[in-house]
Parts: sequence; structure tokens; C-alpha cells
Amino acid sequence: LELRPWSWNELYAESIEVGQEIEAKRASSAPKPRPGTRPTLALKEYAGDYTHPAFGRMRVQVDAGFLTWRWRKWARDLEHWQDDTFTLAGTPIGDARVMFSVRDGRVTSLHVGGQLNADFRKDN
Repeated sequence: LELRPWSWNELYAESIEVGQEIEAKRASSAPKPRPGTRPTLALKEYAGDYTHPAFGRMRVQVDAGFLTWRWRKWARDLEHWQDDTFTLAGTPIGDARVMFSVRDGRVTSLHVGGQLNADFRKDN
């Protein structure tokens, strides 16, 4: 067949470079939070159990002054993004924004974006 031999090292190096370029473009085009915003409520008010009919129960709790998201066997920190929206990174569902709904000074639900794209109602 007289095919040219592959240089697997070059191919791998090229794929890493392309991946870095794609990540840099994604990061530069991603929406930026408004500076100087804070959550509407104290962090402890966001803590609690949240339920979805198909995905079951997940928990938000305060650990060492930060919100932590726990669902099934995964636990990750929620980093404040802006207002009542937090960022959830490094999970099996991919990176996502978690948006809490606040009504009359109480958290009623949260929406997990990204691949999950689901609303969870806060248990009372």
C-alpha cells in the first residue's frame, strides 16, 4: 500500500495543541459575571435538600464558609458567580451553573444548567 508511517508523538502533540486552542477560545468567549455582586441571602439559607422527580435528592450545605453540592456519591464546591448563581465544576455532568430561586426572602428551588439542565425543588 506504500502508506507513509504515522508519527504518533507528533499526532498527539498536535491534538494537545488544538485542544488548548479550543479551550482558550471558549474561555475568552464565555460570559463574565458582573463584578461586585453577592448572594442575596446568607449562605446557610441556601443549604438544604432539593428534590427532582427523576434525579432524586441532592443536598447543598455550608462547609468552612462555602457552599458544597452533594449528589449521589459526588461532592463539589459551589463557587459564587454572581447574585444567586454559583458555578459547579468537575462533575460527571460537566461544568454547570447552579441558579437559586429566591422568593420572599426564602430559597424555593435551584436550577442546575449544563448537561443536567434540571430544576430541583427545595424540601421544607
